[in-house]
Amino acid sequence: MFPLCIKFQLFVSSLIVLCTMIRRILNAVIDSQERKLGQSLDYLRYMLQHSFGGFRQFTKIVPMSTYRKTLPLDACYVARLVSTMQEDCGACVQIGIDMAQKEGVPTELVQSIIDDDVARLSPELQDVANFSRHVARAEEPGDELRERLRNRYGDAGLVELSLAIATSRVYPTVKRALGYAKTCAIFKPQVTR
Repeated sequence: MFPLCIKFQLFVSSLIVLCTMIRRILNAVIDSQERKLGQSLDYLRYMLQHSFGGFRQFTKIVPMSTYRKTLPLDACYVARLVSTMQEDCGACVQIGIDMAQKEGVPTELVQSIIDDDVARLSPELQDVANFSRHVARAEEPGDELRERLRNRYGDAGLVELSLAIATSRVYPTVKRALGYAKTCAIFKPQVTR
């Protein structure tokens, strides 16, 4: 029979091995996402290395940032791209562009947002872009605009629009706070045709 202190040492050793394995798996997942997105995710590696608990909490935003049940796809991506652009992170905008194009958002629509040419959008999407820009700049969008969006997309759509705006700003904000946004403003996003 092992003394209690040896059992505890075996337990701790097993726990260390398990934690090392989990970190390796998570690093492999980050590597995979990096290849898929075509952008550096070093800030996630930093979080994983220095605050596993913080990393775990941060990953919980992913389901919220991709949630969309009633809001039309084009409106959702207009909100996401306009909001991300307010953070001045070219790499984050590029990820948004690539995701929009992979999901089938028309190239012309994406290009209009990137060019900040809202006039080329339909009146409905102009409302979404203007609302998103106001909210992302911490400006009151106005009750009239909010009500037009609520009437068009319903209460659930307005909630989804709000989530799209808010979560699009989290990634560039965290990158900037951790010191990983140094090259963001230099990077020029590209829409592929």
